[in-house]
Amino acid sequence: MGIPVVSTDCPHGLWKILQNGQYGPLVPVGDSNEMARAMLDTLESPLPSEILRRRAEEFSVYRAENVYLDLFDRWKHKVKY
Repeated sequence: MGIPVVSTDCPHGLWKILQNGQYGPLVPVGDSNEMARAMLDTLESPLPSEILRRRAEEFSVYRAENVYLDLFDRWKHKVKY
């Protein structure tokens, strides 16, 4: 949707989605002051919506579907029946 994102830097991959802060700030888990600062900074100077939309498209259902179908197709050709 092109909406700016601010996230905690939890150990579950958000750093990868946000490319280590390139597509939105990552703040330490539990640091409410840093979260508030990052939110204000993001509201004052958001990344352009088009850049955020393009990044989000990399994680769309359509793209995931194609990746899975490709994996299944490659697996199918390797399996001996």
